[in-house]
Amino acid sequence: FVEDRTDLSEHLHASASLRLDWWRFYDGVRREDAVDPPSSLVDRRLGDRQLVLPSPRVGLWWDASPHLVLRTAAYRGFRAPTLNEQLRPFRVRNDLTEANAALDAEKLVGVEAGLDFEQGPWRSSLTGFWNRVDDPIFNVTVGTGEGMVDPCGYVPAGGVCRQRRNLGSTSIPGLEVSTSLDLGRGLSVAASYLWSEGRVRSAPGAPALEGNRLPQVPRHQGTLGLDWDEGGPWRASVQVRVVGRQFDDDENTRKLGGYATVDAYVARSLGRGFEAFVAAENLMDQTIESAATADGVVSIAAPRLVRAGLRYEFGDARP
Repeated sequence: FVEDRTDLSEHLHASASLRLDWWRFYDGVRREDAVDPPSSLVDRRLGDRQLVLPSPRVGLWWDASPHLVLRTAAYRGFRAPTLNEQLRPFRVRNDLTEANAALDAEKLVGVEAGLDFEQGPWRSSLTGFWNRVDDPIFNVTVGTGEGMVDPCGYVPAGGVCRQRRNLGSTSIPGLEVSTSLDLGRGLSVAASYLWSEGRVRSAPGAPALEGNRLPQVPRHQGTLGLDWDEGGPWRASVQVRVVGRQFDDDENTRKLGGYATVDAYVARSLGRGFEAFVAAENLMDQTIESAATADGVVSIAAPRLVRAGLRYEFGDARP
């Protein structure tokens, strides 16, 4: 990784960076055995593969005024397939998802532009972005049961066979807004909003998916939070998170409902670096749909979770 920053003028600045990654997959073996009666179902060696992937980034920012900074950037990145995606098939009720040892890495190209504003107790930022991902890894629907469906084998009635595969490309335009205000006496309020319209743009071998929304990516999500910290022994925060509806599958047939959750946190310094805390996630115990199967079974995310503990921080100067 190498990076350089320079001043092009008194108010115009630039940065450039380059990261180089080497990814290697080797000595892979997939073996599956039946227990009763004992027999070998799958026993094969997987081919070795390696990739060398550069990730460059260039950026510009301009100090338009003492309170306003304008910025823009262009970048490239990647995500290598995980061992889970390459090797581990899984089943949820009658839905079977097959792994794929031949997966290629996802490659991202993106641009963004935005501004940062700061005046007194008010801070805000606005960023618009557009990303394109080539060879995105999807759980692609191959066929439905009941019957034999390659590569899953036997699929029960009401179930589907999926396989992790690289599609052609996706595009993801979006807009992110955040703002915060210091209200004084240790109290501050912050809000953020993210709009993202990710869609499949090309899908060789699965043209019916073109134009579909990306699964498990909501179009709208946002947060609203309140923090209190006067520098004394006590501090607290509460945050409301809102997430819009989304699809669970590549074909956009299984809808997951939107939800709103409340998280809260209270802590008290005990001195000498020790702090006691109580934290609650999903405080109102909202039902959050996290997945759905072809036969209508909906998985539910974690309910209300409350935890308490003692934390020690080196060098903590709190009273």
